Amino acid sequence: MFGANCLTGKTRLAICLIRFASLSHSARPIAITVPPANAFPMTQRAPEIFQTPLADLAIPGAPPRGTPEFEQSVITHFALDYARRGWNALVTVDADFVRCVAVPEQGIEPKDYVLGLLRAGFLEDALPLLQALSGMLADADIEYNYGICLSELGRIADSLAPLQRCLALDADYVNAWIGQGVALARLGRDDEAATSLREALRRDPGNALAQRNLAAVEARARDGAEEAGAQAKSLKALETLHARTDGRPRMDAVFYMQGALERFAAMSREEIGKAVMEIALLGRQGLKINDPEKRYTLKSLPGDYSGLQLLATMHAGIRLFDASADTGTGLDREYELAVAMQGKKTGAS
Repeated sequence: MFGANCLTGKTRLAICLIRFASLSHSARPIAITVPPANAFPMTQRAPEIFQTPLADLAIPGAPPRGTPEFEQSVITHFALDYARRGWNALVTVDADFVRCVAVPEQGIEPKDYVLGLLRAGFLEDALPLLQALSGMLADADIEYNYGICLSELGRIADSLAPLQRCLALDADYVNAWIGQGVALARLGRDDEAATSLREALRRDPGNALAQRNLAAVEARARDGAEEAGAQAKSLKALETLHARTDGRPRMDAVFYMQGALERFAAMSREEIGKAVMEIALLGRQGLKINDPEKRYTLKSLPGDYSGLQLLATMHAGIRLFDASADTGTGLDREYELAVAMQGKKTGAS
């Protein structure tokens, strides 16, 4: 029933690191959606592939579940049903499911049929068929396509198990190493992803798909390291923020906040929010808050600013939205003084 027409490397689903989907799937017995007419020769008929929970079976006169006689009765029930129709059927039973692959005369090879569904974009229809075949056969192609189908349907974590089973069956299955690497990267497990992608390249040094995805993973790791380094420098700078004033409030920061409050008074909340967000994003790269000679520019506000001035402006902006927010800047006392001084200034005028 299963001939040599397997899923080949040229016809497997393509993988992309940044492609996502969020479709749903039911593991219940399925009604197969027929792919477009040109997907298969008109003279061939589709196989039936399914798995059904044993708890859902109702076979009159069947022996007690869990006995060898029950298993044989289930197999016989489905095998005879298909035999009466002139079909060849393979039926298996385990502790939870009965699985069946049945092919009519002049029928399509089951794996070819599943591949046709995948090619036609019927991923949700192909998924339960792949699941059933995975439970019946030790087949690297089935496991690979099962894993990729899960991944394409947004079930990234679930895709790892069939991809790993594929590699256990065939360690030279390069696309499975790539698929596993992509799935791990999507889950944020970049070190493991890089290891899997490097293994793919070890086995196929010129594989462009593995090269592209490994480059993307390594670039993300570099960006993360650079950002972490910048944040560490910023935290170190914050620790020394009040060193030059022996722990007393920084009056330069107070005056910067006064200026920011006056400017914000003429701006909409949306404009203030954009400015605060831009400063926060800039701060992820690290601000030299103790170096007044270093200047920064913003798209949302005119002029140029020192690092401390931006930090003070961001603190004031955040507090306008949430008076009790923990900004992490260490400028709470300076803000209180700025607000008090601004209030006196407004009252005097």
